[in-house]
Amino acid sequence: MSNLENIERRLDDIDRRISELTSSVATLADIVSIHENRHEQARQQADQDRALMLNLIQAIAQGQNGG
Repeated sequence: MSNLENIERRLDDIDRRISELTSSVATLADIVSIHENRHEQARQQADQDRALMLNLIQAIAQGQNGG
């Protein structure tokens, strides 16, 4: 195998590895995005739950005070 063929083979291998790495990074970015979206949805739901609980507590307090 000539030096040129060896270099070409190595470059092909490097190209393949870069492609695999790019795919892995894209997959990781998708996972992070999904995680962030779920976290944001959970935070929003917790905020809504807190607001509902506060309304319920206020309604109960007003009922006990004859409001």
